[in-house]
Amino acid sequence: MPDTQLRTTGLSRRHGPVAEGLQFASRFVGGPIKPEPAVAASLPRPHGEFATASISHLSSVAGTASIWPDVHRATRQGWVRSTRALLEYLLTFPRETWQERWEASPLGQGQVTADAVGSRHTTGTSIVPGIRSLYCLRAVQLTLLAFRQTPLPSFGPMFIAAQEDALLEKFAEQVRTQQLRHVHRRDAIIELCMLLAVQGVALSNVTPAALLHFAHENRQARCTLRPGSQASNRIAGRGVWRGQPLNWGFRATACLDPADTSGLSKERYKRGGRGLLTGYE
Repeated sequence: MPDTQLRTTGLSRRHGPVAEGLQFASRFVGGPIKPEPAVAASLPRPHGEFATASISHLSSVAGTASIWPDVHRATRQGWVRSTRALLEYLLTFPRETWQERWEASPLGQGQVTADAVGSRHTTGTSIVPGIRSLYCLRAVQLTLLAFRQTPLPSFGPMFIAAQEDALLEKFAEQVRTQQLRHVHRRDAIIELCMLLAVQGVALSNVTPAALLHFAHENRQARCTLRPGSQASNRIAGRGVWRGQPLNWGFRATACLDPADTSGLSKERYKRGGRGLLTGYE
């Protein structure tokens, strides 16, 4: 008897055009809203301007107890040493400000990992805590490629603590109370903090277009670091949409496919599924 049963591989194949910066077809390509980064009237500087600060001053602020009061003194002193080591590395790039030195360095360009510059096994001091401190203090503005190149433990909570932003703290508290798995709550907080750090804005400046821009840039950074991997097509920011009833002016249906008249996208939104951002990213 001939075998007429249809065989499949079990893989989920995405059909659609290839978006700029990707190496594969994706149905998440474009939509009515144009992705654009958020714009702040004044740059958030919760602890002052550090553009031309001395190494001694900036590294000491990185271990300030008033910013991170729940962190043990010995741990904060480690952050001071790590920040100093990072700043000494950046000082080898002849520029005027720390931001310019950061952008000129292979580390800031996302070409190398933090361990390639300094780690406990090579130089005796890991610069990972120093990178995290500069991000949290808004001393440098990062790119998603640099952030993805060097994962930062506890970035979300540390960033929130350093911002002194009541709205951001309220968002984080709201996300923590949602009926989601821990990993999804954690990702929602981290991804929003990444957006704020990369675009150089406060939560009050975030718009739907800014979140879509973040999702695009995040996907392109993943494709750069993992070329050919369709896992890079993961849509960042869905958890941020779920935690947005903070009167940002976002409409709940703004993340739905406007061409869907069946109600399926609305149901997916209620379940927090992959219907989020469809047609807009």
